[in-house]
Amino acid sequence: MENDISDSHDAAMTGLQIPKPDAEKAAAALTLNSLNDVRAFVAVVEYGSFSLTARHLEVSQPAVSQRVRNFEVACGLRLLDRRSGVALADPGREIYHRARLVIARVDELEATASDLLGLKGGKLSVGYATPAFAIPLIARFREKYPAIDIEYQFGNTAALFEGLRQCRLDVAVTSLLSVPQDLIARRIATQKLMLCVPNGHPLARETSVSISQISDVQLLIREPGSMTKALAEQAFNRHSQFADKVITIPTREGVKEAVAAGLGFGFVLSGEFGSDPRLVAVEILDAPEPVGVYLLCHSEAADLPAVENLLEMIEPDDVFPVTG
Repeated sequence: MENDISDSHDAAMTGLQIPKPDAEKAAAALTLNSLNDVRAFVAVVEYGSFSLTARHLEVSQPAVSQRVRNFEVACGLRLLDRRSGVALADPGREIYHRARLVIARVDELEATASDLLGLKGGKLSVGYATPAFAIPLIARFREKYPAIDIEYQFGNTAALFEGLRQCRLDVAVTSLLSVPQDLIARRIATQKLMLCVPNGHPLARETSVSISQISDVQLLIREPGSMTKALAEQAFNRHSQFADKVITIPTREGVKEAVAAGLGFGFVLSGEFGSDPRLVAVEILDAPEPVGVYLLCHSEAADLPAVENLLEMIEPDDVFPVTG
């Protein structure tokens, strides 16, 4: 086994007493102790030499000796028997096995962090209320970063806010009247409230309708928390009109199917209407101003590599005009 100045120096230090802190202080010392000390201890055992360890870690031999002693002091135990080269003392054997596991997990963590930073792996959780805008955006992201796993979750605006704030979602795409202060937003489109009527109904031949024309007909409105519902209610309130006959339908597709079945007229947002020969979307003359469709994330998630790169994909020129 190779012997060197540092090894001999450590052999001369065997008479030193290692202070033995109590359990609480020892735990604190280990928590604050540098991982470099743990790495040095493991490497000295594996290489059997302070000089080879110094060469491997690209530091000086005295630095290796100091790191090992730091680790022994943190543990409150004599881990190496330096009287005959470098050998593990009895307490050192148990500590060595645990230290190897720590270093292995740290190496895994560093590799994972490197992959995430380079977007070579990881996961992005995406919530959306507007698939017509969310899915094309995510498709562009997947094309650029195919190694990222995407988790999708559909929900209305209120549910997406909750998901972002509880960290169940990394990003969300939805329509908003205004952006909450705790969220970061990039506008990707604008859309307006439209009336969905059956193809063949007299109103389907009209280019537009007013709120007063539909205040006394059967209306199909989305559930609480939906931006479509909020805009419909705003339209009636602005003109002191009241909808006498209302049925709540919990999804956009449910509203469209109910209209097609003749249950009444529904409200849809222009960019989400799609194409259905059974239905016609008619402009509402006195509807609220167009709303923005936004990519949202919580401020604390904006520095995640996947989120940061998704936000950077949206430039001002990407904003679509008002649809409808």
